[in-house]
Amino acid sequence: MATPAPIGCRALCASQFDINANQAGDRSQWFDLPGGPVAFALGTEYYQAKAC
Repeated sequence: MATPAPIGCRALCASQFDINANQAGDRSQWFDLPGGPVAFALGTEYYQAKAC
């Protein structure tokens, strides 16, 4: 059971929201260089935090 906040104090709360996406690979199907295949890596992230 939660204890109620004392009179004159605000109850604490927090929330967060996070989206993360990553993609990696190589393009050896398209072409190949003398040093090896061309590789790539992409990534993005969105983060939001809120304290009430």
